[in-house]
Amino acid sequence: MGVEQAYRVVVDEIPQPQDNSKPQLGIKLQMRYSIPLFVYGQGIETQRSGAHHAFVDPTKLSWRMARDNGQPAIEITNNDEVHVRLSKVSVRQNGRQRELANGLWGYVLPRSTRLFPLPPGVTSPAEISASLNARDSQWLASPR
Repeated sequence: MGVEQAYRVVVDEIPQPQDNSKPQLGIKLQMRYSIPLFVYGQGIETQRSGAHHAFVDPTKLSWRMARDNGQPAIEITNNDEVHVRLSKVSVRQNGRQRELANGLWGYVLPRSTRLFPLPPGVTSPAEISASLNARDSQWLASPR
């Protein structure tokens, strides 16, 4: 079975030197771009088109409540061979739905676990819902 390799490419934009002989107006900004890069090993199912090329098996994901520096957090475990990109995340607590992220919430790399701190008022969700790897399908799961 193939193995996915995960990298982060960091690109810094270097501002041009300032000419002190001429008056300057405006603001100079230095930008930093942090770009995730995933390389798929032989045997990992992928597709050539679309926003995301790797398929994650939702049955290989699980979550539970945890603490992060004394604060409530969700711990997500990914037992798949590819990373999972979580977006459009919401939780159900006391029968009410609460949105945690409209866009990207974060990544969980293959065969790893990651903590996601929860906002105030979210202490014991009964269910989590998220879009996986920018696909139309939703992951809906109770804690393990």
